[in-house]
Amino acid sequence: MSEENVQLVRDMMEAWDRREANRVAEFFAPEVELRSAVIGEAEGTVFRGQDGVLRWMREIEEAFSDIRTEIEQLHDVGERVVMVGRTRGTGATSGVLLDVPLGYVFSIRDGRITRATGYLSADAALEAAGLSE
Repeated sequence: MSEENVQLVRDMMEAWDRREANRVAEFFAPEVELRSAVIGEAEGTVFRGQDGVLRWMREIEEAFSDIRTEIEQLHDVGERVVMVGRTRGTGATSGVLLDVPLGYVFSIRDGRITRATGYLSADAALEAAGLSE
């Protein structure tokens, strides 16, 4: 099952990079809670449900003229998958380049993401999943 979870996250991220919003939302459970590392009305903003996932994507697209996430590692942690990578983009109005480390911990149940929490470092994501050294 856990290899399926890793593949689910990989497939979701590929759809994300293609900006297939409705396809991305399908990877998430209806009751999902998503805490973004790079966007939100305020620190700690929680996007709830598939509509929240779509709102999160819209906010990112409004803030950045382009943005991509490069997956460097995917860690299988049973019912969770930890993604470590980098996010690169350009601010839509400022033109400022974004290049930041990124980590996400995805909780998965019944083939859908039920919780996603973003971190601005690989170490923080790994620690949250109990994988820090």
